[in-house]
Amino acid sequence: YANEEQAFRKKEEQIRSRDMQLQHQLIKFNKFLQDNEGKRRRAEMRAGEESNQIKIKEGEIDDIERELEESRRMHRELQHEVGKSSRSATVVVGG
Repeated sequence: YANEEQAFRKKEEQIRSRDMQLQHQLIKFNKFLQDNEGKRRRAEMRAGEESNQIKIKEGEIDDIERELEESRRMHRELQHEVGKSSRSATVVVGG
């Protein structure tokens, strides 16, 4: 009977030891999952911020392109006016 009790206690100690190991592994795995979740949230936040910045920059590009087109249009008009003025001056001087 004593041998059976000793074997039972030994088996019980092995089970407790294994249970402690499993608990430790579970804690480590849970921390791993929490760390990964934090990294994922931070990456999503960065991606959202980058997406917003892209939209802002695209809007700025559109504004600058419109300004550039307006400047080119004004430049063409001014060149046309200068051309007309030059022809008028030539006619007045030459005439």
